[in-house]
Amino acid sequence: MGLRTPTSHWQLQHVPLNATKNFQVEFEVRKGPGNSKGSFSIDDINLSETECPHLTMQMDEFEKLEWPCPYRQVTVKMLDQNPNIQLQMSKERSLTTDPNVASNDDSSIAFKMYCGFSEETICDVSRYSRTGTGWERVQHVSGGPTFDHTSLPNGNNDQGQGSGHFMHASTASGQEGDSAWLQTQRMSLNRECPSQCLQFYYYHSGNQSDQLNIWMREFQDEQDSTGTLRLMAQITGTPTSHWQLQHVPLNATKNFQVEFEVRKGPGNSTGGFSIDDINLSETECPHLTMQMDEFEKVLNTTEFSAIKYSRRQYSREGYAYRIATTFDGEFFIMYVQLVSGDYDDQLEWPCPYRQVTVKMLDQNPNIQLQMSKERSLTTDPNWNDGNGTYYWDNPRKIGTEVTDEYDTFFAGFRIGWNNLASLEEIQSREFLKGGSAIFVSSFQGRTIALIVKFTSVFTIVETMLNNLTDPFFF
Repeated sequence: MGLRTPTSHWQLQHVPLNATKNFQVEFEVRKGPGNSKGSFSIDDINLSETECPHLTMQMDEFEKLEWPCPYRQVTVKMLDQNPNIQLQMSKERSLTTDPNVASNDDSSIAFKMYCGFSEETICDVSRYSRTGTGWERVQHVSGGPTFDHTSLPNGNNDQGQGSGHFMHASTASGQEGDSAWLQTQRMSLNRECPSQCLQFYYYHSGNQSDQLNIWMREFQDEQDSTGTLRLMAQITGTPTSHWQLQHVPLNATKNFQVEFEVRKGPGNSTGGFSIDDINLSETECPHLTMQMDEFEKVLNTTEFSAIKYSRRQYSREGYAYRIATTFDGEFFIMYVQLVSGDYDDQLEWPCPYRQVTVKMLDQNPNIQLQMSKERSLTTDPNWNDGNGTYYWDNPRKIGTEVTDEYDTFFAGFRIGWNNLASLEEIQSREFLKGGSAIFVSSFQGRTIALIVKFTSVFTIVETMLNNLTDPFFF
């Protein structure tokens, strides 16, 4: 790759690599035949196992392409130029070219459906019941909720579009075992990777023995009218006082549909289950969701709230962790904390090069319109306090025993960001909705991260890292 014309500003360059074995990168500056008054300079090198952005194409290649452009996802990003890509908070939006619709369609290849039940067609979902009461499209329920999720006020006191609708299945009458079913249309797969995420909000006002079951029905082919039904998730237990966000990972490999079943339990009920704002996409679900109800009251009553922790969660490899948040009167602060778990003796310590992503969720009902606040970090097994304590080491070795409402375990260092979002930012969108805030996170596998700074700043940063006390902020 040659760079010819001299520049008057620092220029960003992406170079795709295709290494299949261990490798190193070498930069060569070679003098040309002409006179020179300067040289080449480089700074802020980042190397990661991700695909480079690509923007340009030779004009003579156009005639070789398929038109109308079929199902290609285009992502546009306004880049946060933090030198370390792990700390960037860029803004991005995506769309997919659909050869069958007008060019201004903004759907994504990963996006399958959104339904807020605002139309009487209820997104062409079908409903039936096996005795008892079926699903109904309503605006409120006497036992709760009194409003749909879509129209809940946000942090800026925006009341949305007024009183909307949601789907409700009552368990207040009927016999134990009565069930009501709600079925989506059949969905086809656009991506080779069999990963889908169902997201919806639910409200439980029935008996703790009532069940909301989420099923997936896969079809062998177009002629298969029955399919194979699998239970993907079940919600039961204590009734709720707020709309709750739920993610359900799916793994369909063939055309499929999602079915919601409300099954009446043995106890008495004055309500039932309600659902609203269903989103289905061909993406991976977050590993952990932490919803903090009455969060807006905390902001209005104190300048520095207590640290609030999520429940312990496991990564796919078995690392146990939790996230936490607090508010200092101006900014939201987020932490990641490794904790002891069931698989600690089978894992590599200190935890090496796993990427942790934490997001404060924009609760716009349609996930295509969300602009959430997201930060990522990579666990570096070499970070230590200079006295032999490694920050990402086994919590059983370096942590403190703690007890939460669920369990007792050892908790390591809290590591995170002291400016995830400002109060002004969260009030500008739907980060607060109905008084609730939602945080999601994921804990990914091994990553490569090479960060080089050719200034004395890097030495200063290393010195700071070696003298850290809990918590550590990026």
